[in-house]
Amino acid sequence: MTSLSCEKDEYSATPRSVFSFKVKLWDFQVATIVQKALKRKNITAETGDIVILPMQFVRVSIGNPNPNMEADEQWTSFSDEPLSMSFRIFPKDEQFCQKMV
Repeated sequence: MTSLSCEKDEYSATPRSVFSFKVKLWDFQVATIVQKALKRKNITAETGDIVILPMQFVRVSIGNPNPNMEADEQWTSFSDEPLSMSFRIFPKDEQFCQKMV
């Protein structure tokens, strides 16, 4: 994760907080790790030839029901293959949100 924030949701009909975070999906360091794993299997590849698998959409979810938060489970387009993506979770209150940061 590269950034965390807790803010008030100005667009919600009911007052709530938003915990936002970015997840780095791909970078040179990840390509290097994949390259080393391939090398252990006697497969040679340049880091520039190693790319992230295409996905159409991604989303974040909470596996078990949690009374302290809910996830923004909207599917987000991944068609332009960004290196990082932002996601949101809605904590039960601002104090809990600040604790998560």
